[in-house]
Amino acid sequence: MSDAEIEALRRAVTELTMSVGRLVGGFETMVAEFRSERESSATSRKGMYKALEELRREQLHAAGEIRSVAERVEAIEPAVADYNRRQVQLETGGRLAKAAWWFGGFVMLATVTIGSNWDRITGALRGWQGK
Repeated sequence: MSDAEIEALRRAVTELTMSVGRLVGGFETMVAEFRSERESSATSRKGMYKALEELRREQLHAAGEIRSVAERVEAIEPAVADYNRRQVQLETGGRLAKAAWWFGGFVMLATVTIGSNWDRITGALRGWQGK
């Protein structure tokens, strides 16, 4: 082989080596990016699982508080019902007392009026009977 052919062959081998080096570099870059994305995805999933776990804990805590409030409300329901029943009794009793006062006042007024005009009333009755 001649020197020119050997030189051309060296250049070709050098270019081929450089092309292979670029391909290997590109491949290594792709592998590094893949690993980085995989780690990023794992970190993201881990964060999401932590957030979901925290949300689940908060939900369980809220459910416990709601149960506690429901139990306390159930415990005071009889007292509230009794209070409402007594309130109705007081209102009814108040109305009855007011009606009794009005009726008593009317009876007293009628008694006073009849007592002060008794002579006139008996005279009018005697007049109707003809005596």
